Amino acid sequence: MLREIGLDDSIVADTTTEEAQMPIRRRTAAKKRRHLTVAQDLELTRGPDPFKASSFTTPDEREEMWELHKEQLVSRSHPGLRPWGWWEYVAGSHYANELAKIRHLAEHGELSDDEVHRIIARGDEIDGEGWQGYADKFVRERATIVREVVGKRPAEAA
Repeated sequence: MLREIGLDDSIVADTTTEEAQMPIRRRTAAKKRRHLTVAQDLELTRGPDPFKASSFTTPDEREEMWELHKEQLVSRSHPGLRPWGWWEYVAGSHYANELAKIRHLAEHGELSDDEVHRIIARGDEIDGEGWQGYADKFVRERATIVREVVGKRPAEAA
């Protein structure tokens, strides 16, 4: 091709030799991207969007990325809440009702002591302020569930 555009043989020879010495690095999709994109983060946090294609190439890639990033994703959750990926890959079940989710977490010992304390403290704070609306009622109900379940645990786990 270089001869066709009028270059002499010495340039062609040098270029050919240089190209032959240059290694070609091929990467697989899994090795190429180890960081989550914004869309992937959202999918692992909120769940797949039923109206859009997945941001992962395969379900296996989604699970692999969950395994790589689960600590970060869970650590960003509010006390007593878990990202979609946690329910999918750790609990193995999903609940439509947030109160059922908090009960599951409490009953299975999945709440840290800090989470238990923060959930109950927030519920007590709402009780002191008086009922303000549905959101406050929800916070109080979460605290009641956690208090009820934790109260049933053996003393060393409470």
